[in-house]
Amino acid sequence: MTGSTCSKCRRLRPPLRRGLCPNCYESARQRIGFESKYVDAEPARQHVNALVEAGVSRRHICRIAGLHRGDLATLMNGRGKRGLAPSRQIFRDKADRILAIPLPAAALHRLVSPGQFVPAVGTLRRLRALVAIGYTQADLSRRIGILPTNGSRLFSGKHTVVTAATALRVETLFNETQLIPGPSERARRRAADLGWPPPLAWDEDTIDDPAATADRTTCKRSRKPELYVELRELGYSDAQIVQKLDTTAVALERALYRDNIPVRPGLVELAREERNARVVDERMTA
Repeated sequence: MTGSTCSKCRRLRPPLRRGLCPNCYESARQRIGFESKYVDAEPARQHVNALVEAGVSRRHICRIAGLHRGDLATLMNGRGKRGLAPSRQIFRDKADRILAIPLPAAALHRLVSPGQFVPAVGTLRRLRALVAIGYTQADLSRRIGILPTNGSRLFSGKHTVVTAATALRVETLFNETQLIPGPSERARRRAADLGWPPPLAWDEDTIDDPAATADRTTCKRSRKPELYVELRELGYSDAQIVQKLDTTAVALERALYRDNIPVRPGLVELAREERNARVVDERMTA
């Protein structure tokens, strides 16, 4: 019995290393400065709970983090058939992968499966904004692949949820056309009568956030467009200007368009690269 008893905790917990059970061995390693391959499971467990509450399914969490569904079940529920409680520790690399999954505060449609329902707030704002610059509801409905009757209900705000696939199609269309005026003056007048803000009134990073509001002011403008012109005249490149202003090319491009300041091709290309990189990142985590 002595050969299979931990020399520290005196429990029968083989297999042993240097006379210690796995838990005592890891504790000893940590005391002398070794980085344990295990970490406390509670932060990862709480993050999974937060993701599930935000609408991300456990199956999708496993797919993003590269985990077996059994690993996640053990972390969250333990192993009931064996009488084991939820994990107290978890491999460090698994915890890191779980904690790396962003909590979708707003743009849930980028993180969940295409058929899952998500809030329609951002989708509605994008569609109405495109009407405000001259695109008709019928044309927009056709472009995102829905019937005009369903489109009318969506534009009216009667739909509180849409599928993630629909939200992604609308977001793609919005990104492609938000700086290109549409042909319908009637659509513009209707949007103005209904108080629908145009695309540039919305911040791309918060348009999906129900708490966000459109910027309808014309007097409180950022000084970044003005500084952009000054730095450009001093010979700085667009990439250098973006870095100096501590902003993104996308945000700077929108600010320049808003203030009717010509945008150089270099900045347009930087903004395009940022948008493409964002899409690639989302596809890699989806």
